[in-house]
Amino acid sequence: KEMVNLQNIRYMFGLCPSLTSLPSRLFWYNTNLTNAERFLGYYETYYGNNYCSAVRSLPTELFGYNTNDISITFYQNRNLESIPSDLFANFPNKTDFSEMFYQCNKLTAIPSNLFANNNKSYNFRRCFMYCTALTTIGENVFGDINRSIDGNATTELFYGCTGLASLPSALLGGFKRVSTFTSTFRDCTNLTSLPADLFPTNSQRVHLINTFENCSKITDLPDNLFASMPYLTGLWGTFCNCASLTRIKSTLFANNAYLETLGCSNSNNNQMTGNWASYESDNWGAFAKCTALTTLQAGLFDNNPLLQRMDWCFQGDYNLLSLPNDMFKYNTELQYLCYTFGGCTGLTSLPADFLKYSDNI
Repeated sequence: KEMVNLQNIRYMFGLCPSLTSLPSRLFWYNTNLTNAERFLGYYETYYGNNYCSAVRSLPTELFGYNTNDISITFYQNRNLESIPSDLFANFPNKTDFSEMFYQCNKLTAIPSNLFANNNKSYNFRRCFMYCTALTTIGENVFGDINRSIDGNATTELFYGCTGLASLPSALLGGFKRVSTFTSTFRDCTNLTSLPADLFPTNSQRVHLINTFENCSKITDLPDNLFASMPYLTGLWGTFCNCASLTRIKSTLFANNAYLETLGCSNSNNNQMTGNWASYESDNWGAFAKCTALTTLQAGLFDNNPLLQRMDWCFQGDYNLLSLPNDMFKYNTELQYLCYTFGGCTGLTSLPADFLKYSDNI
């Protein structure tokens, strides 16, 4: 008789250093499982102890159909190198995938459709954070998550994935109701380009906070990267320290009529003193420390009539040599330009009518 009542396999194979593989359908008949947390063990960072099994890859059809909202992670599994595309296919009611593969630093690829059957999921926070060997992401990984979900759903999703050089088309396309993309690709230091359709079609207010911070090899941005999010409201530190970014196209915010801020998220930043470099990145503007920028295209903010603040927006862009005429002509609601061009040591002059239309500053 099948062991259908098995519920908890937490840490089941921890400290099994000679266990190198698992058979297919190992848990196929255990349809009442509720807890499979770190069942392959984990690496304890604080003490440096490796409690992982030696399993490098998982078989297909590992788990049977399970209607529970099962708790399962491969958190800090330092040996896991590959996973099958059907790993979560039989968990239709699983809701939380946060920290699922956190610091699995030998995982090299995410298969297509990995979460495509998990449309009740609401949280992918830190799901692949610090997967430093990750180089390949398949198509339609997240499926269509068309529901109201946790505001932290994509927070630090790929943070510190230093092996990623590119992203697939429509990677975040399923997150249609996410309101905040925080540090989603932060510290992806080998990322060189972004797909034009990276973000979902989203009809609600959206904020991008440190989303691509320290992506120091990105050289250019797609013309209409944010076109699918007409209610994009704020960017804080979004491209901070993207030190290879050489150009911001004039059409980048052309479809974002509700954009309000490109400045820092800390309202007290207007009073900052001392060494600017010592402040946390959350305090920086959207394009701070983009040191390869030499000029800004005319018309960049022409379609953003509600823009109110640009604190620290271009702070530290020391190779910025010139600014366009009528840069803020259509930004009549602009109020805050604190430190906006602070540290732009290459600037030698300003257009004659630079602030002519900005009565509210």
